Amino acid sequence: MNFKRSFSINDQLTFARLSGDFNLIHLDYVHSRRTMIGEPIVHGINLLLWALDCWLNINKNVVKINGLEVQFNKFVGIEEQVEFVLEPATDNQVVIKIEHLGDVKLKIRLSFNICNKHKSFGFGSGHLLDNVSSARVGRNEIISANGNVPLSFNATAFSKIYPSLLPCIGESFIAILLATSRVVGMRCPGQNSLYCELQINKKDKLKLKSLEFQVRSFDDRFQLATIDLFSPGYEGILKAFLLSETCRQESYSEISMHVQKEIFKGQRALVVGGSRGLGEVTAKLLAAGGAEVKLTYNSGSSDADAVTNEICDGGGVASSMHFDVLEPTPLCKASIESTNENWKPTHLYYFATPHITVSNSKKLSQELINKYTNFYLTGFIATLERFRGPDLSFVFYPSTTYVEKTPKGLSEYASIKSAGEKLCVSLDKKESKVTYYFARLPRLATDQTTSHLSLSAPSATKYMLDQLLSATCQTTGS
Repeated sequence: MNFKRSFSINDQLTFARLSGDFNLIHLDYVHSRRTMIGEPIVHGINLLLWALDCWLNINKNVVKINGLEVQFNKFVGIEEQVEFVLEPATDNQVVIKIEHLGDVKLKIRLSFNICNKHKSFGFGSGHLLDNVSSARVGRNEIISANGNVPLSFNATAFSKIYPSLLPCIGESFIAILLATSRVVGMRCPGQNSLYCELQINKKDKLKLKSLEFQVRSFDDRFQLATIDLFSPGYEGILKAFLLSETCRQESYSEISMHVQKEIFKGQRALVVGGSRGLGEVTAKLLAAGGAEVKLTYNSGSSDADAVTNEICDGGGVASSMHFDVLEPTPLCKASIESTNENWKPTHLYYFATPHITVSNSKKLSQELINKYTNFYLTGFIATLERFRGPDLSFVFYPSTTYVEKTPKGLSEYASIKSAGEKLCVSLDKKESKVTYYFARLPRLATDQTTSHLSLSAPSATKYMLDQLLSATCQTTGS
């Protein structure tokens, strides 16, 4: 049988109410976009439960779980279609994979015995849970973190989602799995954590009524916590990453110290995707140099407001507007015209981007090619059409050094960026009044390139300022 599905934000909310894991990295687009992940991701335990439900649709036996090993290799984004893959199994062992674009996102090893039925402990008689804020255990406190999580879930609501699980593996094991999600997402590490691994083994002598956890160790090199678990009939270990805090972008006042006053004066600069990352840095640099800046955002109006307010408070000129490069008309036309129908840019800086996906598939992914094409080619052209006016004289297109030397797994990304460069060259030759400038940028330190590992990257402020000055010289011929 071929099982495929994707998870919506509503699926995430339903699982959160079942498990008590309301971590915003799974539920909030604005919050997650400012993490190293860049987008909401599916709860790892939700993926695991779906995989087990698919397996039991095939197996159709009541089973007693003796051992479970789960490796959460890579996160799965909202609306990404994943596929259930069952490897050849023995009588009491099975290996399951959840894949996307040829990548193994989740790998499960399961040992079990067939049994008649499961004893009821009342764990399934709980209520759906209300939204609460997740804690964040700091690096100094995490090594001694411990506690317990109640074993309770709403069996009626659960069975509507995963009808095969409750009768086949029993309420106790389901309650334990749900509780581990709450431990990672809400208690330890809590906020901005990433489930990495889970091992559970049968231990009949444990007569507990909750899931107890105790941090065994914390590897500061990888920000990885190893946590011991103790529960009714089972003990185990889970591992989770403590993600780094969002990289702090330099403030407008800090950036202004690097920029010659009025070097960009006269520009009416439209910065597409200017509410974060390199777009935010560029908007601040241009404003500090005297440009009149209008930045766009697709989601995260509060981020855009924060950037424009910071610039204006510092003496610059800036405003923001909603604009979706994938749907530039007709919805956004009203937004544009209501802001200022007479405003047209002299300079356009294009920083719209989706989340960059690393693929381990041996074949090029048509899905990824389509995604990057929509942003870096189709969306770019649509943006030009929407904002092109008689005064437009310069267009900045950020490319990547990966065009020259492409890392493994980024062939689709580098290929479409290369096509974007060729598009700029073609447009530059065709349009005598507009200069199209592309820059091959390395990985720069911004709030979009945060990692739980200590990876060095050049300063975004200094690098982008050099690029803007170089572009200005090319435009003016000086």
